[in-house]
Amino acid sequence: MSPYIFPGIKQLDINKIELAASKIFKIPKSELWERTRKREFVQARWFVIYYLEQRESKTEKDVIKITGVNRCTIKHSIKQVNNLFETDKLFKAQYQEFESNLKTY
Repeated sequence: MSPYIFPGIKQLDINKIELAASKIFKIPKSELWERTRKREFVQARWFVIYYLEQRESKTEKDVIKITGVNRCTIKHSIKQVNNLFETDKLFKAQYQEFESNLKTY
């Protein structure tokens, strides 16, 4: 949702989004975008990418500029998050906690 369409809606800073994802998975914010396949790092990155594209209405091009990942990674992340929402209750609860943390910023 664009903040220009509806007055009063503010977009979050990427640092706050990364901080909320790091807080959920208990990882240092500075290590969020390191090239590792550890589950907690990968899911934290998925949360950030999913939030940017789905909730902040950023285009793929914007997400690429912000995160530095390629187009295929973005598509895969969104697909995985949607699949896990349907099958994994814990994952969905973690994402809801992530969004509630963002509301406090």
